[in-house]
Amino acid sequence: GNLIAYTKAHFATEERLMQTHRYPDYAVHKAAHDTLTAQVIKFQKEFEAGHASISVDLMRFLKDWLTHHIGETDRKIASYLKSRAA
Repeated sequence: GNLIAYTKAHFATEERLMQTHRYPDYAVHKAAHDTLTAQVIKFQKEFEAGHASISVDLMRFLKDWLTHHIGETDRKIASYLKSRAA
């Protein structure tokens, strides 16, 4: 529930920014978002079905993903936006 809503809201904001500023890697970034959203929904369904071990897997998955995505990809967007503002 909440995790999915948060993920979708974060991505929607990013995607709007990328579209507004014609970010060149938008399609690649959007595809990564769609893949992650599908993965989070899958984890959520498995968790709700009573697969308790999934929560540990989910936390590891999200930690890895957030580290890479926010750390690397979002930094690229930020520098692109700054270069256009200059």
